[in-house]
Amino acid sequence: TQCHARNPEHAGFSAPPAGYAFDSWDDILGHKAQIQQVVGSRYMPLGNITNMSDEERDIIAAWEE
Repeated sequence: TQCHARNPEHAGFSAPPAGYAFDSWDDILGHKAQIQQVVGSRYMPLGNITNMSDEERDIIAAWEE
């Protein structure tokens, strides 16, 4: 990810925001509910920097393990 990585690529971050790094599938699964919440509420991606579509948001909302 641009921001939520141990070494973020986004120029505005020297560390992952709020300490959440999603570099592995286990990292992502550990925060599944939070990811669904912030993506569903359109809080993230911040400013929709990645141009996430409504269809992509729907996929995350319906995500099951």
